[in-house]
Amino acid sequence: MLCAETQLLKQPSFPAFLTAAVAHSAAEVEKSGNKDQVRAPVGGWAKTSADVCSWICTLCPCKALHSWGWAANCNLMELKEMPHLNSSIKILHLQNNNLTTVPLGALDSLTNLEEINFSNNPWHCNCSILYLKEWLADFNKSSLAKAICATPASLNMKALSQLKGNELEGCRKPLNWKLPIHLLKGLLLLLLLLLLLLLLLLLLLLLLLYGHLIIQQFDE
Repeated sequence: MLCAETQLLKQPSFPAFLTAAVAHSAAEVEKSGNKDQVRAPVGGWAKTSADVCSWICTLCPCKALHSWGWAANCNLMELKEMPHLNSSIKILHLQNNNLTTVPLGALDSLTNLEEINFSNNPWHCNCSILYLKEWLADFNKSSLAKAICATPASLNMKALSQLKGNELEGCRKPLNWKLPIHLLKGLLLLLLLLLLLLLLLLLLLLLLLYGHLIIQQFDE
């Protein structure tokens, strides 16, 4: 049995109503002598891994650790999307799946995590992969080094840790030629001053020309 009922009751983040159901089923198991099954909270008999682990990590088998916490093994589950993860997970194996990205915030609840494996997934290295890159960099740089890009073709087989944001597809921002308002006002004022200066120079030139003509008339 993957999750013993005595260990279930030690998990503080486990839903209260589910804990009560497991406690009740443990008493029934004690009477029946069947140690391989516990009563499912929604009714019927089912394996503990199916009932309990769906609360810990959807789609993946799990087991309670000797110390507080859970281990979730999603290795070779052909996952294309991230499963829902409980905050009590301490060990998480997600290697050898078909994951291409991790949604923003999907790993933020794993405050008790001590070990993770994301290797051998066909990561699509566009701008949306930045969340995983930054999260792994904060958590464990060796785990980040094992995340290898599969697509696009230009980044195939490149480690995510070696890529910068502007190298990722969709992260290159187009040049923004819009100038700030205060800069536009400054340029407009400068143009007006230059225009005024030009007018003054023209006026000065006309005055000089007029003076020159008057002098010529007196000389004649």
